[in-house]
Amino acid sequence: METEKLYYQDPYLTAFTARVLSCEKSKSGWAVVLDRTAFYPEGGGQPADHGTLGAVRVTDVHETKGVIFHTCDGPVEIGTQVAGAVDWPRRFDHMQQHSGEHILSGLLCSLYHCDNVGFHLGADTVTIDYNAELTWEQVMAAEKAANEVIWQDTPVDITFPAPDALARLNYRSKKALTGQVRIVAFPGADCCACCGTHVRRAGEVGIIKVLSCQKFREGVRLELVCGSRAMAHLCRSWQQNRSIGQQLSVKPGDTAEAVERQGREILSLKTRCAGLEEELFRLHEAQLNEYIRLGRINVIERINVNQAYLHFYRRDAQYEYLTVYMAVRMGDYIIDEHTRAVLKGDPNREYSMHYLLTFTRRLGITTKEARGAACTYCPNCGAPMHITHAGQCEYCGSDITTGDFDWVLSNLDSVKPDTVLDERGVLLPPEK
Repeated sequence: METEKLYYQDPYLTAFTARVLSCEKSKSGWAVVLDRTAFYPEGGGQPADHGTLGAVRVTDVHETKGVIFHTCDGPVEIGTQVAGAVDWPRRFDHMQQHSGEHILSGLLCSLYHCDNVGFHLGADTVTIDYNAELTWEQVMAAEKAANEVIWQDTPVDITFPAPDALARLNYRSKKALTGQVRIVAFPGADCCACCGTHVRRAGEVGIIKVLSCQKFREGVRLELVCGSRAMAHLCRSWQQNRSIGQQLSVKPGDTAEAVERQGREILSLKTRCAGLEEELFRLHEAQLNEYIRLGRINVIERINVNQAYLHFYRRDAQYEYLTVYMAVRMGDYIIDEHTRAVLKGDPNREYSMHYLLTFTRRLGITTKEARGAACTYCPNCGAPMHITHAGQCEYCGSDITTGDFDWVLSNLDSVKPDTVLDERGVLLPPEK
């Protein structure tokens, strides 16, 4: 016996009573059949209703040969009367989305001679597929016309025409239909064969907002939201735009121009920085050549390692990183290569230095010594560098690994003596 479909008689009905005809254990819970129901089963791109039957939750609903099965998280007694309650916010949201799709699709198909060949009402957005290419301007024109239909707030006409009347009716359908056909008409916008639940008046859709139009197969796929979803989306977008405006010190309506201006400024700064990096590299090279010509040597003497901590370890899909905190006392001065005379600095003065050294290696590489490694060049900017200092180019900042050596120094930061580091580090005992 087919289930009586109360949702067709009144899509706003949320509470009802029915007699339990069967209740059987299924893979996803308990399959319950009633003599009548207000729960809409999944179909036509619209998800199923949720709610309760007595004390158990209804988590899914589907129809097979006219019989509607309610998937519940517990059993109900066969032969008893049970009270059903439909999750109204979920139902009304689906009614808004489905009705909005009708209005927009009807206008698009009539204006641009295309067909709706796919519809999915998702948890966040609605997607519709059309079998013809549409421009964004065409979609926006249809969106404007659809919202004007909503504001006219005309009643929705739902009928089951007789076969002769149906034959004379110009309506949309994805496939040829037989038997009794349910026609849903939004005056001025659409006339379509449909089995879903819809609002009583167009105004209840609230608003339609198209989010995207992308090439899909031989046509396009639209993504849109209607009603409360559209309101929530516009509120989030406005809040985000307002936040951007506050950060850029402009009004929300001027953020696009401000972002474009900032983009041009950033590009100009990047170009300038690239020129300065090249100049710095040239001056550094000239200084080194001058030191070589004059025979000067920069002497760095490490006097003592006071403390060393394994400060932090992390890994991602390709690399692992090891950060070591080191406190040292050292001397730093410049001498003449030939006379060994001190040209700059004081060899008797010691400096307390604190460093964070980050070492990098590619996952899965066997440990090898980097001793005696030759100089190499950054493949991105061409700057000379040593393999033992590989990991990140000091000039362009790109990640570099040779694949031949294990841990390589990728970053070195000096740390102020009074800096407080977190306590996740591990103290490394000094070498004897």
